[in-house]
Amino acid sequence: DQTVQEIGATTYDLVADQMIYFSGDESTNTISEADGTYLGNYLANGGRIMVSGQYLFGDISGSAFAGLLGAQKVDETTEVLVVGEAGDPVGDGLMFDIASGAGNQVMPEALGGALTSFRYGNGMIAGVRNETTAYKAISLGFGIEAMAPTSRRSATRM
Repeated sequence: DQTVQEIGATTYDLVADQMIYFSGDESTNTISEADGTYLGNYLANGGRIMVSGQYLFGDISGSAFAGLLGAQKVDETTEVLVVGEAGDPVGDGLMFDIASGAGNQVMPEALGGALTSFRYGNGMIAGVRNETTAYKAISLGFGIEAMAPTSRRSATRM
């Protein structure tokens, strides 16, 4: 039986082989240095992670953990439509909006870096994935809490 607890900078007791990390409305200290080190070790030991947040990648830019994710902030957008990249094993065929969920997306980030999984309706990159022989990571420039409730359960297939 696997349990996942909130990550704190002091204690970790995580057995899961998959993790979702989201920063909510935080714009600074979205991932502390200690948490970034822990998450980096988690990936190096075969972890799989989805990292999500509208300010997260600007905040962690240049960190070792950002390097492992293979994601970097390249711009900001107000676009709310997200479309999966054709042919991508994660995003292909998915489409959802990020305006109808939590209602907290002020300035989602457009990303660059690894392989494109999602784009905003304006063509900017909304999500990238990085796969190595050791780990898999998907990075989203918006908060997953912003996805419409129906999208959270089953994103619309195009």
